Amino acid sequence: MSEPIEIPAVVYESVERLRGEGFDMNDYPKVLQEMERRGDRVTAAWLHNNRKIYLQGQMVGMVPEENPKVE
Repeated sequence: MSEPIEIPAVVYESVERLRGEGFDMNDYPKVLQEMERRGDRVTAAWLHNNRKIYLQGQMVGMVPEENPKVE
């Protein structure tokens, strides 16, 4: 079994908030659309740029990054 994928903590919090509201988290287009509708630009941009990572995370799980990379 694969390890959960680390994603930025702010993205993780937004995704988990949406999950807690009962959204179908496997429906990537609707998740992205909802983040855009809410004005969550950071999460929407991350989802847009990391579709494969997000979808893989739906299969193996996601956790917030413990030591975020500084760029």
